[in-house]
Amino acid sequence: MVFTPRAGKVHVNSLRKANKREVKQYEQTPNPELLDDENPEWTVENFNKARPASEVWPQIFGAKVAKEMLKPRGRPRVEFPKDRINKAID
Repeated sequence: MVFTPRAGKVHVNSLRKANKREVKQYEQTPNPELLDDENPEWTVENFNKARPASEVWPQIFGAKVAKEMLKPRGRPRVEFPKDRINKAID
């Protein structure tokens, strides 16, 4: 999980696995005001044990619900996209 501490709260940027730079940044000494005993800061071991949602969610929510949650969002791609045409009018 990639997150940013903001105004005493944690803002989740992404649920993907953090890269080396992000892991190094998170290993730095945390601000004591941002510590939360119920949700401690992740360690390198936590990041190494992390698994993608596609592996974990079917076990938690069931295959049907997990498939719906993991479905890509947004407008579907068209089969025959439009081609750009440039014309000069004299």
